[in-house]
Amino acid sequence: MSRKRLDLTLAFLRSLDRTASAQDVSELLLKLLDRFGIEHALAGTLPIVGAKPRQQYEHALLDAMPSDWKARYLSRGYLFRDATVRHLAGTSTPFAWSE
Repeated sequence: MSRKRLDLTLAFLRSLDRTASAQDVSELLLKLLDRFGIEHALAGTLPIVGAKPRQQYEHALLDAMPSDWKARYLSRGYLFRDATVRHLAGTSTPFAWSE
């Protein structure tokens, strides 16, 4: 790992340590993701299969999605069919979209 990457990681961890709320953490993560062109994100723990939309949303830890998109995604049960979610449910190994 290069020194620059280590310095960036340590700076991020210091910033994370200074957060006071879940919203602060979300904003910090979105700022980091913006470097990769990511404007929206929804992340959290996985609810049980078949959970109602409200129950699904209770598992969200980071919510930076347009509300109409999120409502559609959860109400139609896409969470349980999402290939990315299914992959991450079985492994923590990084992957590329091309895979």
